[in-house]
Amino acid sequence: MAEAQLPPGWSRQQIRDVSRDKEAVALDPNRAVKWVAHPGAADEVLHPEIVLGFHSLCLVKPVDDDDWYMGSLYDDGSIDCWAAYADLYEALRGLQAAQAEDFRHLRLTSTTPDRGVHQRLCPAVAPAVGSSQCGPGSNS
Repeated sequence: MAEAQLPPGWSRQQIRDVSRDKEAVALDPNRAVKWVAHPGAADEVLHPEIVLGFHSLCLVKPVDDDDWYMGSLYDDGSIDCWAAYADLYEALRGLQAAQAEDFRHLRLTSTTPDRGVHQRLCPAVAPAVGSSQCGPGSNS
């Protein structure tokens, strides 16, 4: 198993301060991670280098990709990502919006046989919370 790691140049306290989550933690990157943002399109497997956990949400930095992906962290440890950000600071700020009470009305839901209802924010909603793009190779 790979060790959980923090992003270079960031301390756990800095991540907690920017995200306003006092329980933010680095998680083991050995887990199933998918990009599920485009309804009707095949999910894309992401290979995480860094995973940061914020209760039921997380941020993932894939190997060989400078972007950060926000997603839902499931009980089995897997992650479905549905928003992308150009840098960690932007992603941490987007996390605040995702956790805010008034953000609920922006969430889109879909049903999958293996997970039930979960959020899919991109492409229509993620830009509303500050996402710079909607995933690998996207021009949105």
